[in-house]
Amino acid sequence: MELPRNLRLQRNNVPHRRESLNMAITKILGLVLLVAGLILLFMAYQSSQSLGDQVSEAVTGRFTDSTVWLVILGAASSVAGVALLLFGKSESHH
Repeated sequence: MELPRNLRLQRNNVPHRRESLNMAITKILGLVLLVAGLILLFMAYQSSQSLGDQVSEAVTGRFTDSTVWLVILGAASSVAGVALLLFGKSESHH
């Protein structure tokens, strides 16, 4: 039994809508990771300028562990966000 033309079009559009939704979610997640990473990097910079971190860096030659972790997590989050934005699911992959 042949489906009417309008039903065939609607049924065929569902995978395309699902791909568009997945692409949108991927882009939003990438943007959220990028923003979170930039915030963490800003916090790391602010932390590195504090008196405690300055003294620690002057005495030991390195920043406090919390500042180092902020830099690591901020950089990783930023890189992951950029990667999702640039290389995440795109419309050309369907």
